[in-house]
Amino acid sequence: MPIVLVIKSVKLVIWLVGSLWTLLLNLGYLIGQSLIKSLVVIVVGVVQGSITVVTTPIKYIGQGAETVVQLVKKLAFNPGIFSNIISAREMMIDIIVDVDDIETKLEKEGEYRDEFIRVKESGKNKLSFGEYTLSLSIGILLIITQALSIQPFGTTIRGIPFRLGIEVGLVLIAVSITYRIMIIEHLCYSGDEKFDSLEKMDVALTYQKSIANVGIAQFLSFLVYFGMYISDVDTDVLKPILKRYYRDDVYIDAMRFAIEQIKRR
Repeated sequence: MPIVLVIKSVKLVIWLVGSLWTLLLNLGYLIGQSLIKSLVVIVVGVVQGSITVVTTPIKYIGQGAETVVQLVKKLAFNPGIFSNIISAREMMIDIIVDVDDIETKLEKEGEYRDEFIRVKESGKNKLSFGEYTLSLSIGILLIITQALSIQPFGTTIRGIPFRLGIEVGLVLIAVSITYRIMIIEHLCYSGDEKFDSLEKMDVALTYQKSIANVGIAQFLSFLVYFGMYISDVDTDVLKPILKRYYRDDVYIDAMRFAIEQIKRR
């Protein structure tokens, strides 16, 4: 019996020690896990707080920049040229609808209006995100080259520091992106315009997609609108000429027709 009691006592002691050790390990794991989580929360809080402090002035800078952009819009797009853009758009859409057989892709007017807004905002967002990505990539590249003591931007081209050229280029890109966003804002449909038919809305949506996504379309369209504005072209004279040219695709005949129309005036 004493031997059996001793064996049982030893087993009990081993079990107690093992249980205590397991408890301590679990307790240590929980404490360690809690400490790690607390540390992560503190680090995230510090980073978030730093970002908030650093970026708070940017909001006010953005408000000032937005005011300047709105002022530039008013100067660049006065009511005369803006009304000319509207009349020119309507003229081109009327010509296409009159000449071509248009098959509508959407069934409801509301769907077209939603697409007008989506396409317009998508075009502007692509430009803004592209500018942001480019600036961020070059910034990261500059930081990496500085940290590794690599000086590819320390060279000069005809006496001009390459780094300065990069910075000036970024400024020009930012200005160009702002300009193109302004162009999209004014040349595209807002979605509130009135249309006589779904066919016209379908053609207008195609126009919207080209203006919002194709740079050359923005350039040529604005050039046409601006040329019409400074030339004070009468759309009533221009419309039948363009319609004749669009329908026949014969430049000489269209020009002869144009001369006849001008002489009648």
